[in-house]
Amino acid sequence: MSLGVERKKVRLCPHSPEWARDFAEEAARIRTTCGDLILAMEHVGSTSIPGIYAKPVIDICIAVRGLEVANEMIEPMASIGYDFPGDIGILGEVIFGRDPEKRKFLVHAVVAESIEWFQYLKFRDAMRSDDAIAAQYSELKQELAAKYADDHASYNRMKSGFIDRVKAGLPKA
Repeated sequence: MSLGVERKKVRLCPHSPEWARDFAEEAARIRTTCGDLILAMEHVGSTSIPGIYAKPVIDICIAVRGLEVANEMIEPMASIGYDFPGDIGILGEVIFGRDPEKRKFLVHAVVAESIEWFQYLKFRDAMRSDDAIAAQYSELKQELAAKYADDHASYNRMKSGFIDRVKAGLPKA
């Protein structure tokens, strides 16, 4: 299953076991490039959840000491093909993306042990451990993808309520 979604588009695929390998290979590239700046790295997002439909874009969450450290990653990440859009209004994160015309990887740098870090992991783990919730999420994503195939922003906005409800049911860090 090929990775990548065209700019501002929504395309979903059934889960692929290749995504875990794609994550591991990309994580190794990032760790080689950014080394000691990274405290931890996890595969998050829908591609990390077996059995559900997902955009074939690997989400990687990186834990750093502080967001200023994430800013030190801009040049090293650029050297391996990542763009840095600057502040895009996501509080508590620094975002990097690879292959902007057909996005394949999205990196979310967050502060280690922060609410953002734990929420990424807890949402992923909730989806992995509860097949019913994962199935609901997959169905919602498919409905929204059909409706918003050319409107990535609306697709994300419309699924955020579900994500927030799942997160609200999770214990705090």
